[in-house]
Amino acid sequence: MAYAGNGSLGSTAEGRLEDVNKALSAIGNVATPVLMKLLDLNSPATNYKHEWVDKPVATLKDTIKVAQTTVTVGVLTVNGGTNTPKRYIDGVSVLRIGAEYLLVTSTVTVVTNERVLAVTRQYYSTTAASIPVGKEVWIQNPQDESFEATRNDAQFGVRKYNFTRIFERQFALSGTMQALNTPGNENTMNRQRLELTAEILKELQTAVFHGVRSESGAKRNMGGLFWYATSGGGNSVSASTLASTIITTTVFDTIIENYANAGGDVEKIMMVCSYKQQNRINALKNGRIQQMQNDNTLNNQLDMYLYNGNARVKILASTDVAEDEIFVFEEGKVKVIPLQGRTLKEEKLAKTNDADKSMLVGEYTLEARNVKETLYHYYGFAT
Repeated sequence: MAYAGNGSLGSTAEGRLEDVNKALSAIGNVATPVLMKLLDLNSPATNYKHEWVDKPVATLKDTIKVAQTTVTVGVLTVNGGTNTPKRYIDGVSVLRIGAEYLLVTSTVTVVTNERVLAVTRQYYSTTAASIPVGKEVWIQNPQDESFEATRNDAQFGVRKYNFTRIFERQFALSGTMQALNTPGNENTMNRQRLELTAEILKELQTAVFHGVRSESGAKRNMGGLFWYATSGGGNSVSASTLASTIITTTVFDTIIENYANAGGDVEKIMMVCSYKQQNRINALKNGRIQQMQNDNTLNNQLDMYLYNGNARVKILASTDVAEDEIFVFEEGKVKVIPLQGRTLKEEKLAKTNDADKSMLVGEYTLEARNVKETLYHYYGFAT
């Protein structure tokens, strides 16, 4: 069975590469399909404090936060604050709200979840109208021929980080067993490699979901998807805010729409849920679910959900997700990467008494980019 990610988990300095890779092929794609899908060895971390720069996704669509019922007042309050950057340019941006166009003359204030704009109403000789809460705002930025390039907050990157975490297991073969010189000795070592590799992969996949970013001296833990959704700037949403706590077509489509409206790429949506929730999704409409029978690398655990004819949501089930939870993120934005030179490998250890000892060890972290726009954790679904 071929490996489904972007590389194998590593090499071994002690001549055990073949054994480790056999364990990965035999175990990883079946027992830890989410991990193997997210694993990427092409850009390893260069420090135990792995850093990257997020450039916020500035969109050209906003919504009204405070109703403006007086058609002669040139002040608008919208939702696009510093947490959800929009591409407003003073003196340039033209807004379409319903049938009216408005010119942004200046930005009055900007806070976390709010922006107040001074505007010229009835632009392009349009008619002013009352503007309710939640009304869509479409932003255009027509520039003069000799315009001067400017930068706004949405164009500056924000430094983010996560810690690497060490994953290891030790195993041994006693001198007595070696002295017997039976074919079973090597089988015993291989069996231990297989079992302990499975343990490491399972522990790493569990950390991908539930790890808490922390550092205490030399002891470090990596933040997982739940931590990034609840504490690292992402989105954690109760199912009670949706149309139903039972997954219906309407609920599922709302999840996709929320993701798209925040700036996520609907062509790259990945969803990970429990097997119970996956069964509910599969029961929605047979015509909108495509089992990827040709994807043998994931043991046929990857489904596709068709949305509006052009978006295909990849769905993976995992026992590491609680029965009432669903994680939604953008494929390629969430990666499991090793620390440089610390991919999973076997290291020979000093003997203990007459036993030969080895250790399987690797060091990995989770890289989660643009979590405000591309990471959602939904909880509280009916089980």
